[in-house]
Amino acid sequence: MGVFKHVWGQGVIDLERRDLAALKLKRCMDSLKASAGSALEIGCGAGMFIRSFKAHAPAFDCHAGDIDEASIKLAKTFNDGVSYTVFNAESLPYEDGRFDVVMLFDIVEHVENIGKLLDEIMRVSRKGATIHIYVPCEKEPLTIHWLLWKLRIGHNLKKKHAGHIQRLTKKCFVDMVREKGFEIMGVEYSTYLIGQLIDIAYYACQEIVPLKKKLMNAHASKNISEGGDPILTSALKGVINVAFLISYLESVIIRRAALAQGVHLSCRKP
Repeated sequence: MGVFKHVWGQGVIDLERRDLAALKLKRCMDSLKASAGSALEIGCGAGMFIRSFKAHAPAFDCHAGDIDEASIKLAKTFNDGVSYTVFNAESLPYEDGRFDVVMLFDIVEHVENIGKLLDEIMRVSRKGATIHIYVPCEKEPLTIHWLLWKLRIGHNLKKKHAGHIQRLTKKCFVDMVREKGFEIMGVEYSTYLIGQLIDIAYYACQEIVPLKKKLMNAHASKNISEGGDPILTSALKGVINVAFLISYLESVIIRRAALAQGVHLSCRKP
């Protein structure tokens, strides 16, 4: 997993929110077969998902870790009852059969050896444990990311700005999990047309921001304001909020259809 300047996973998720983060956590919690036990999040960033999981399922003994020391340092400041550790996802510092629940959100695409990651998940899970994984499949045919990859237009933006080194399809990932011996309990989907456009726009903006800063520095003597027109800014925020709501609704309504980028996979250690 790469280490980036932006620290992901701050704050707490309200399950009443209508956004993808809340949807990911809801689908994870819906997959649970027990109301107590030990839980692990692999690749937790600053702990938003495991912290929110603990808030909604306080009977669980929660653990989490990430390779980024700055993220773990920040996660510990929340005093949320979760035990945080710096670790590599391909070599977990836990004994065999430790956890009843293992969860991963947006981490598989960062790992160099997915097979080793799955082996470690199998090793630290107890018999009958629930494993829930969310992964963006950016090689899925007919998605926008797949199209851009085929056209070689902006196809490396997520590798450059977020460390996505794996480009997966839904089938290849599910097959990998099944081949490692996990029992597939359920597969749901999210991030359709609007969600994919938002995703692409976000990473495209990461290219634009440095250019904007350079232009502003170059024209600083002309007293150009960086704030922009407040009416236009407010309108833009409104458009963005509507887009996020539509993205959430399309993921809820079309949850089992093809053409989705996001895969929510629930499985079990036999």
